[in-house]
Amino acid sequence: MEKAKISSSQLFILMVLFELGSALLVPLAIDAKQDAWLAILLGMVFSFVLLLVYHR
Repeated sequence: MEKAKISSSQLFILMVLFELGSALLVPLAIDAKQDAWLAILLGMVFSFVLLLVYHR
């Protein structure tokens, strides 16, 4: 099987689109009330770390 390679800019676009798609789940976090921003922030930080790992 052939290994597919994507550029770092394509990976960045995929990650951004994933984050935007995940934003639709924010209404489900309404129960978190004041802590919803913290959950979103942690998700963004972890996805950025994942981006750096994939970039390497």
